[in-house]
Amino acid sequence: MIEQIKTSIRLGLSKQEILRRQVASGTDNPDLVRAIVEDTVEKYANYSLIQKIMRSKLVADKSDNKVFLIVDPLKQDIEVITKERLKEILHKKLDISDKIYTSKIVYDPFLLKQFEPNDGGIWTFNKYNPPAWLSEHFYSGGQIPVPRVYEIPKVYDKFLNHLVNGDERSYNYILNWIANGIRGRNYCILTTIGKQGIGKGTLAEIMKKIFGESNCTTTGNRILKDKFNAQIKDKRLVYCDEASVRSEEHEERIKALVNDYVEVEGKNVNAEVIKNHANFYFSSNSLDAIKLYADDRRFSIVNLTDKKLLESFKTDEIRGMLGEESISEFARYLYYREVNKDEMMKVFISEQTEKIRAASLNNWHDWFLDEYAIENQDKAVKVTDFGDHYEQKYGPRGKPGRAALQDLESRYPDRFKIAKRRVDGKQVWCIIFNEYKETTDATE
Repeated sequence: MIEQIKTSIRLGLSKQEILRRQVASGTDNPDLVRAIVEDTVEKYANYSLIQKIMRSKLVADKSDNKVFLIVDPLKQDIEVITKERLKEILHKKLDISDKIYTSKIVYDPFLLKQFEPNDGGIWTFNKYNPPAWLSEHFYSGGQIPVPRVYEIPKVYDKFLNHLVNGDERSYNYILNWIANGIRGRNYCILTTIGKQGIGKGTLAEIMKKIFGESNCTTTGNRILKDKFNAQIKDKRLVYCDEASVRSEEHEERIKALVNDYVEVEGKNVNAEVIKNHANFYFSSNSLDAIKLYADDRRFSIVNLTDKKLLESFKTDEIRGMLGEESISEFARYLYYREVNKDEMMKVFISEQTEKIRAASLNNWHDWFLDEYAIENQDKAVKVTDFGDHYEQKYGPRGKPGRAALQDLESRYPDRFKIAKRRVDGKQVWCIIFNEYKETTDATE
């Protein structure tokens, strides 16, 4: 009897159907049969999975028939199973071909359909899993509107004002950045660099809830150093926690990551070019985490407080900000927030931006900018003469050459430039200093 029950399980029969068949086959003790069926089903490891398969539609990837997606009728639970696994757990006599939809698999947060028929009998299956606050709108194909919230919930207003130390421009930029990311995608990287414990990580947790946990990933410097970057595939938010951008190679990787299409590659998985739906959030405790150049068009650095979050918020208050009901209200406010998309294409500059740019300077950089450049304003100094002046102050070790000066020029082009000038009948490399002006407000 037990083997018959196991065969029935592999044929996709439910516990009730198995029991009905066993009793109908004739028995003097139906209670014993019921006990055996229930015990066998309970101990059978794949019973629940097989039942889920029988309740679901199966989607076969058009380009890779080894992978199937099991879609729950509620359309809120997606699993992946291999073709080999299906053969292993199902009985060979069970034909499920009529349950399989051969489809093109996509990840598209803005395609408000999960299944869409195309010409030639091939369907498009959208594996995007919306956050809870957006699911009704998404699964209705946009027929059910997102409920509108007209004012920012007070707890998030308080939190953001704490985080940016009351700076109105930074406050509005963060709100606009999240709102723009919900409705589309940001090309500038939201960047928070400041003291530990002030709320940078809490902001990340709030945004993960807004975009949906399954659509977010947290990474570090490996995204800039490792060959493999598959962690950004099918994501709406990539949180770069304690990463550092200090080399030309890092710069190039960052530029590539924010493009509309990006090549992703995982270990033992072939590289592929995908449409990029990710918004990037970068945070660090180290002021010198980014080697910032004057022409940077990627890092939008907001002002931050020095005050610990727990000095302004109780633990329950912080926990409440991450609750589903609170997140839904905040997300729905952001969904309807008006955003100037052209402005969001421009990098945000704050007072903190200049602090970050200066944080990567060393001693000779400081001396050069704060003393030497002022003493020689409106003059042209030969690079070799500057080298002599450097030696007089610091000695011959580590004397910067033209390349080091050009690197500094790229960070402070308003202060000087490196170019050839005719001196004593010869073309020589010179440092041409501009007239010194007091630093203007970074927000202008």
